[in-house]
Amino acid sequence: MNAEKDTTLRPDLDPTFFLVPRSTNLSLGGLFETRKKFPPSYGMWLELPLRNGRHFWKTFFLYENHRILSEEISVIHRTHAGIRYSFLSEETFLFPSVFVGWERGLKDLIVFGIHLEIPKRQSIHLFGKTGENFRNVSFFLHSPFDQDLRLFLGVSRTWYDSHTEDQFTLGIGISWEKFSFSFFGNRIGEEETSLTGNFGVSNNRKDEFENISNSIATPEKVLSKDTTPYPNSSPTRRYTTLFISIQELLSAGFPLSSALKISQKSSQKEFFQFLNSLPKKEQTKVFALLKKKNPISRKK
Repeated sequence: MNAEKDTTLRPDLDPTFFLVPRSTNLSLGGLFETRKKFPPSYGMWLELPLRNGRHFWKTFFLYENHRILSEEISVIHRTHAGIRYSFLSEETFLFPSVFVGWERGLKDLIVFGIHLEIPKRQSIHLFGKTGENFRNVSFFLHSPFDQDLRLFLGVSRTWYDSHTEDQFTLGIGISWEKFSFSFFGNRIGEEETSLTGNFGVSNNRKDEFENISNSIATPEKVLSKDTTPYPNSSPTRRYTTLFISIQELLSAGFPLSSALKISQKSSQKEFFQFLNSLPKKEQTKVFALLKKKNPISRKK
């Protein structure tokens, strides 16, 4: 019973709870943890966005009602409050973020870390926690299979009083429209296992997010006419300005990876070819933005 109690009373939130999908919109959801011989734990999370030009801030709040088997304590309330900073640049394929936070439970812990994202290729999530007689380091890789499916692989080591504990994690994340779901299988120490997960919904309607809709004005690239022949039916031939900034695409509801791809097309041919590869729904959004940028062409 003492060994079970020591394991159960690990003072920090599970590291997988911090792997909420990145979004530029207001997001909220729930989380859970199940372990053999113990009642399930549950909680909720909330993300609030704030943008100032290309500087993007997001505050993150998390709460867990951690249930245990103990004669003295039946529930531990764990909370976390943090802030993340990202710089949205159009000149780089690497998007770095840094975050800091404060976690409260059995112990007060400082949380800090970095997140590096190569859109549509790989993301690296590295963070640590420190407090009285407690240290933790966690490392996770996010590998996207496509826009809506991703794989997680991670390892975490905890030093708690005189104990050292390793956790290995394998997980999968699924996104659909405004909804996201993530599930993680965790191997803790030599014998214990757990299942954790989170789910959420984000609001990508720009009329409800003043800070996001008031995105910065960036210089537009007016493309020269390309002599390469295109089908006469191509709608892009009606437009002379094809450049759409990352901020405009994010405000229209595009994920960061798609926004990068669209904004980086430097010729009419590349733009047209990539546009044809998008789903009809996303093509409609792009043409709506193009019409705003080409009012004269639209009237002709």
